[in-house]
Amino acid sequence: MLETRFGEFPGDQNDPGYKTYKAGYDLILGEKWKEARKKFAELIAKYPKGEYVDDAEYWSAYALKHIDEKKAVEAYDKFISTYPNSQYYDDAVADLSQLKDEAGAVYSGIGGTNIHVKEGERALVTPEGMVVGKANGRLFGYGFERNMRHLQRQLHRLAAAPVPRVDAQPWGIASSEDKLDPETKLKMDALYAIGETKEDSTSYKALRDVALDRSQPHQLREAAMDALSDFRKFDVLPIFTEVAKTDTSEYMQNTAIEFVGQHSKDKNRSVETLVELFSAIPQYREEQLGTVLYSIAEIGNDKAVDFLAKVARTNENYNLRSDAVYYLGNIGGEKARAALYEILKAK
Repeated sequence: MLETRFGEFPGDQNDPGYKTYKAGYDLILGEKWKEARKKFAELIAKYPKGEYVDDAEYWSAYALKHIDEKKAVEAYDKFISTYPNSQYYDDAVADLSQLKDEAGAVYSGIGGTNIHVKEGERALVTPEGMVVGKANGRLFGYGFERNMRHLQRQLHRLAAAPVPRVDAQPWGIASSEDKLDPETKLKMDALYAIGETKEDSTSYKALRDVALDRSQPHQLREAAMDALSDFRKFDVLPIFTEVAKTDTSEYMQNTAIEFVGQHSKDKNRSVETLVELFSAIPQYREEQLGTVLYSIAEIGNDKAVDFLAKVARTNENYNLRSDAVYYLGNIGGEKARAALYEILKAK
């Protein structure tokens, strides 16, 4: 069974700041925001050049989001400008975008046109701060580049030949890969090449080690998981599950959740794993819960329908219940329709 404290991790216990960071992160999991910020401040003061400084800065801003949203915006802005190469960069951008959306922010749209986002609306904002669209409801968890990668994975499964990466971005939006140095880009190419070569224990171990290594750039870890997703002789689901369960980056957790959903070797097992993840994620992480629901809906088998129907009937969060109903409608079929009819009959 998965641990109930979603996001707990082994960490580098040799780092002098590890124990303090671990204590602060445990306080985050317990939603003790002020106490967590004190722990992270202690770590930053004692070990300003330690391994966990950017981690502590991110989670301190995250805790501040639940205390003072205005100050949280300032903290996220500072984090994004100070740590552009942090594994938490994408998480910080998403958090900041959501805060600005909820505050009714004005964004610079395509062509320099200002777009005012009213309270209750959501803007799709790139890491560069550009609005690429608006939608009612919750903020989408994935940027343009992430969606392109998702599309590439789907195309890759439909074609025998490998699909080239999409490097061109519309409206001048820069890919996060453009921020990588040539050596790191070359490593990414090597990871994909390993995935296309002979499927043996050596290639499996090389990809697994990168996927689980928190010190690696998230682009490399994502590429390693992408390459592993096509392996058939090895059981790769535990690797995705470990990242989803233990990683400290919400971006990497969401990426791993997506890969669990795409694991086609055993759909029932994938659904069971995702259901366990859904039960383990704290309820305040609504976007992550939504990611799990989406992944379950993509599988769309009977087990998926059963769980979506349960969420639609019993979950306390209206947004998640609404998502579940929407997914049931998309899945269609007799079982899904029967579940929707039951919802209509409920009093």
